[in-house]
Formats: sequence, C-alpha cells, structure tokens
Amino acid sequence: MRKRQTTKTKGLPMYLKINSSNGRDYYRYVNAPAGKDVSLGTNRAEAIRAANQANSILITRTDLTEAIIGTRMKLSDLCDKFLNVVEKNVDNFSDSLIAERKTMMNKVKKYMPDLPVEQFTVLKINELLDMVYDPEEDDEESGTPSARNATRKNLKKLMQYALTKGYYTGQSNPVDLTTQIKTKRVIRRHTYEGWMSIYDHPECSAWMKCAMNMALITLQRRSDVLNIPMPKSTDTYIEVIQQKTEKHSDKGYLKIEITPELRQVIAECRDNVASPFLIHRKPKLHNHSRSDEVHYTKIFPKYLSDEFKRIRDIANPYPDLTDAQQPGFHQGRALGIYLSEKQDKAYPQELAGHANLSMTENYGKGHEEIVWVEAKPTLDVLNRASIEALNPSKKTA
Repeated sequence: MRKRQTTKTKGLPMYLKINSSNGRDYYRYVNAPAGKDVSLGTNRAEAIRAANQANSILITRTDLTEAIIGTRMKLSDLCDKFLNVVEKNVDNFSDSLIAERKTMMNKVKKYMPDLPVEQFTVLKINELLDMVYDPEEDDEESGTPSARNATRKNLKKLMQYALTKGYYTGQSNPVDLTTQIKTKRVIRRHTYEGWMSIYDHPECSAWMKCAMNMALITLQRRSDVLNIPMPKSTDTYIEVIQQKTEKHSDKGYLKIEITPELRQVIAECRDNVASPFLIHRKPKLHNHSRSDEVHYTKIFPKYLSDEFKRIRDIANPYPDLTDAQQPGFHQGRALGIYLSEKQDKAYPQELAGHANLSMTENYGKGHEEIVWVEAKPTLDVLNRASIEALNPSKKTA
C-alpha cells in the first residue's frame, strides 16, 4: 500500500525524501536500487530540480510506469516467493538442490534486497555474478567459474518464475543474455591407497568389489565391464566387444585370456544369484516394468558410477581434492594401466583397447569378418602385497 501524501511530501519526485527537524525541512535523494543516498540541503525548489534531473538519468521507463500503477515487487520478496514454491514441492527436489537454492536466494537478498524486480537488468545480474567470481580478476580469492555458473543457473530459474507469474514484464529472461563461463574440469587420478580405502569401506558391496577388481585387472571401461558375460568354468577366454562409440569401426573385439589371476577374480564374483552377467546384483525390489530384454540383475553404468561416488564420498580418501577433482570409477582404469605397466615394464596396449595393427584391420571389414585381438591380464589384484611392492605414487596424478 502506498503511503498517504502529506502537504509537505505532495509534489516531490520519486526518491526525494523529506525530514523535519527543529522546524526546518531537510531533503535527501535516496535511490537504493541505484545506490544513491545524497543530502540535498534545505532548499525545496533546488532539491526537486536535482531529484528530477537524477531521475531522468537513473530511472527507466519501467520504473516510471510502476510509480504510476504502484506495483513494485522487491527482489527479496521474489526470492521468498520462489523459495516458498520450492519448499512446497520438496518431494520433487533433492536436499542438496533445496540447500543450494536457499543459499543462492539468500545471497541475492543480501546484496540487492531493495532492488525492484523490474530493475534486475543484465547489468545488475552481471554485478551480482561478479561478486561471486570476476573473470577479470581470475584468482583464488575472487571465487571460481563453477560457483559463478551455479549462481547464474539459479538466477535463471528465479527470473523464469518471475516471468511466468508476471512479476517481471520483460519479453525474455534477462539471465539468458549473460555469459556462462566455460570451465575445464580437471579430474585427478586414483592412488592405490585411495582406491583400496574405497574397496575396504563397509558400504562397498560384494558386487562393487567385483566391478572394481575387474576394472583393475582387465582395464575395461565401465560399460564393457558390466557387459562381460558369466563365463563357464571350462572357458579359457572372455570375449569383450568394446563399445567405444556407436560406430562399428570404432569397436574393439577383445579375447581376454582367463589367466590364474583373472580366474581368482571371477571366482570372487560367483554367488547364488542366477545371472547372465559376471557383475550383477539382486535388487531389493524386482522392477517388473523393465523390458524383458534386460535381465533384472543387470547393473547399468550410471548406477555403478553413482554408487561408487556415494561410497567414495563416505570413505573420503582424497580430502585435499575439490568435488570437481575427485576421481570416479572410470579413473580406476588409469590406475590399472599404471600398475600393469609398472609390473610388466610394458604398456598393456591390447587390454587397454588402444589401436594396434590387428584392431585397425577391423575398420575395413564387415560384421561377419571380425579380427579378435587376444590379450593376457597378469595383474594379481587380489594379492595386495605384490601390488604394494610396485610402490605406486601416493600422490594423485
């Protein structure tokens, strides 16, 4: 509700305030959105003239329209409304996302509490983003590009809400006109000590241990590890079709010899669950809606990565690394390559699936003419003493 005008305040321009003291009237120009708070003395006419001139420069047409119709929602009020919607739909958001939204909205309320929503322009948005991280400064004290991008993402959600509710009358979301900074994610590699601290953690299940062992000894990617069929006890090879890309020419056809070391790992993976896959799990609830083509014991790559990340975060083997630097399941392959190279004094080219002459021959052949590359795994992953004797670096690389 707009304040009722008195005789003294009638006719004053927007943002011109009057205070009376000891029988005299003092004028101040208080434009919080523009960051202006200036004393204009006691001369009414001069104060009005100065305020009008300042408003002609600082106030947009939208501001003037709002002054007429009296609808000026503050940015802080918008943040409260937005958070209220989030909290009412708590089941649709993770706890971490809700916490992130609250943090971001509190940051907006802290820096620009009285700014009208209509004045949250590209210029103001960039001012706020620069408070989080200024790319022109680009040092540790100025924040990180990731933090700036996260703030930008939440501001975009906020202003999209304002648009749909009519609190912001612009034609488009102003946050879209700001620039998202490109970031390079630098993921560090596992140490053997760090990998085994995850392996030994009570939260690490039997199937996860099997997946970790198979990744380390066979050097296969997560999707290829999860697609390895359960071999028969009489089998001497495991056939792996490496799914590097969707293109046939980029697939690797690998026959991995079941060495004594690998046979021990396979034995660890056998249990009383009937599954066509070597790496498998029996879910607590059988999802009957899943396709009949997918066996209910199959583990999908995303689930493997998410579960590994969950256990890693609990075990916390790399406390000095940021979240973005923490190595995932995939980086176990690099550890396996490193250990195999240290043990055999040679790069495990065939196992790693990196191009050699035999693999290249597949490029010009059809599906019915496949050249299988034979590879022999030798890393004894169940013999910790032998691996520790290789003295791998304790530092992440």
